[in-house]
This record gives sequence, C-alpha cells and structure tokens, in this order.
Amino acid sequence: MIYFDLESHLGTLYKFEAIAWENGNPKDKFFALTNADMPDVVRRITGITHEQSRSGIDEREAVFAFWNFLQRNHAVAPQKIVVNGKEYHKICCIGYGVSRELQKIFLRFGIRLVFDNEERGDLYEYAKTYCNHLPLKSFRQSVVNRYFSIRENELNSIPLLHTALIREATRQITEEECERLVNRL
Repeated sequence: MIYFDLESHLGTLYKFEAIAWENGNPKDKFFALTNADMPDVVRRITGITHEQSRSGIDEREAVFAFWNFLQRNHAVAPQKIVVNGKEYHKICCIGYGVSRELQKIFLRFGIRLVFDNEERGDLYEYAKTYCNHLPLKSFRQSVVNRYFSIRENELNSIPLLHTALIREATRQITEEECERLVNRL
C-alpha cells in the first residue's frame, strides 16, 4: 500500500511525499519539493523555506516522478476504467484529507485518477463515515492520532492510523457498549 501526503494551496503543488508499506514495514520512499512560488502565509504553515523552494523541481516533474513511484510500487492498475467516455487510472494509495487534491493536481497534467481501495484514498473521509461513533469533536489527523495513541507524526503515522481505523470500523460492539449507547438515547 502507498501512503502519501502533499502540501498545496489554491491548486499549486509545493510538496509530495509517500511511503510504500509492505508487510508492516517501509519498502520505498518518495519525496519532492517543487519550485512553485509560495505565499508567505503558506510558508509559515508548511515550514518550507525559500531556499528549499529554489532547490525544488518543476511541478510537472514532481507529478510525473510521483506517478512513476506509484507505477514502480504496483499501485496503478494495468487497466483503465471508462466513465462517460473518459478514461481513469485506478490507483491504490491512501492519504489523510488530500485525495481530492491529488486528483485535481493530476488532472491538470492530463491524468484522471480514481481510487481503487475501500477507503477511496482518504482516511479522513473513511474515519468520518465508518468511525463516526468515536468520541471526537474533530477528525483532524492529530486528534485521531492522539485518540489511538499513535506517537509517530505526519507521513509515518498514516499506515498506523490506517490499521487502527480499519480495526475500529470492523470492531464488534459488545452487549455492554450497546446497552450504554441505548441508555444515552
């Protein structure tokens, strides 16, 4: 499975990072910074410096390097699907709150993507849909990580969070928990 994160603002890509995870261990990594002009407010949020941006690569080059990473790690299905006369590549990868942004960025470069996994590429949406019983006010990644006692951060936490969310969504509710929920009503 490929886990990814990206930094973008108003459709401009600034950073891509990904990790190929196999049998509970990292197998391959990807990282790219772009040389896109970044507003100072975004720099403060992302921590990406002017020097890092200047040494970055072209946005198009970053997108196609990530595409090659996906292919190299067998995350792109060999066949495309056609919807309304348009071809889509099926990919199997997961991010947290960034899957739609990934689709938009790739579409700008002529590649249509659809996610080919149960989570539809986004653990944020998966958590809101299948783990909405969790006693959380916010499904921000840091909040969910804390709830599941995940001490890793950023990209390294996504595989662990994925495992925890799948386990939580498929967990059987005990009779005691069911009774407690009914009593709340």
